[in-house]
Amino acid sequence: MAQKENSSTQRHILISGASGGLGGALAREFAATGVLLSLWGRNEERLTAVADACRAQGAETQISIGDTRDLVWARNALRALDD
Repeated sequence: MAQKENSSTQRHILISGASGGLGGALAREFAATGVLLSLWGRNEERLTAVADACRAQGAETQISIGDTRDLVWARNALRALDD
């Protein structure tokens, strides 16, 4: 999990494994107004459900479906966060 502050003082938190139990719980814990959650996971259905729950708590969400063991995918997903 990585966290950074962006220029608009919005907290940006990246959670890998967000479609699983611990990652999903962390996402729900950090979800709040003024927070951007980048949620990564392998299971699209569960990841979407976590993102929906986080948005209901006021967070903005971005989801990315993939496996961090795939280094090319992970590198591209990280680069996409900078766009």
